[in-house]
Amino acid sequence: MVRIIRTRRETKRALLASAQYYGPSDTVQRNTNPDLLNQTLRSIIWFPITPIISIWLNILLLTISYYTRRVFMSLEFINVLLLALQSFFLAIALVVNPSVRYAYAEHAKQRRSEKEARAGIRTQVTY
Repeated sequence: MVRIIRTRRETKRALLASAQYYGPSDTVQRNTNPDLLNQTLRSIIWFPITPIISIWLNILLLTISYYTRRVFMSLEFINVLLLALQSFFLAIALVVNPSVRYAYAEHAKQRRSEKEARAGIRTQVTY
């Protein structure tokens, strides 16, 4: 998290220096502002968090088992369930990612236009 904040600050400083050197530019201010970086970092932060969510109980379970010398079957069951759900959590992080949603929307739009073009060709041939 500290790295994200530092990167955002460094980017803001670089953009301000660039604006002072090259002059103000609407394109630069619109497309490369710190808010865009912040949004991107928020969307990709979920990818390293999902393994942490899945593995935290495993670490806790190993620690408890080591010190108590007992097997906790209920914790083992939850641990296996969380490890199995790790791929599900990553899939959710992927679906929530705005860039993936945008790419999927573009692909669907292209497929729709191709389908409409094919349907137009078929109707012209049948006449």
